[in-house]
Amino acid sequence: GNQMREHGGGRIFADAGFVLGLPEDPERVPSPDVAFVSHEAIAAAGGVADERFLRAVPELAVEIFSPTHDREPEQFHQRVRDLLDAGVRILWVIYPAARYAVVHHRDGSARMLRDDDELEGEDALPGLRIRMGDLLDG
Repeated sequence: GNQMREHGGGRIFADAGFVLGLPEDPERVPSPDVAFVSHEAIAAAGGVADERFLRAVPELAVEIFSPTHDREPEQFHQRVRDLLDAGVRILWVIYPAARYAVVHHRDGSARMLRDDDELEGEDALPGLRIRMGDLLDG
């Protein structure tokens, strides 16, 4: 929220479904825990008619793994793959119980972060930096 107030550039959605247009299942609707979608992507998708479902690909998506979540691990990992296959630029997968995150990029690269490392918005949200330990303790 602070990032959007200071820099703008798009909107943050929590638990909204994204119709990703995947070739094998064009109507599949994963809903990342948090997603940032630029104003340009929203406009290209025809705007936001319904806050619960968007036909846009987020620039940044966040998935939080919880063993008590109602999803099976296989479903969780399929959602991660779907988001990356659809073209999400940056995907943060956070494992709070184990105190680490994996930052995935559209090009297939990934990096593990621990308490003293920072999650960064990179080119999707320039200037956004969140120390993992602060996020996990907050």
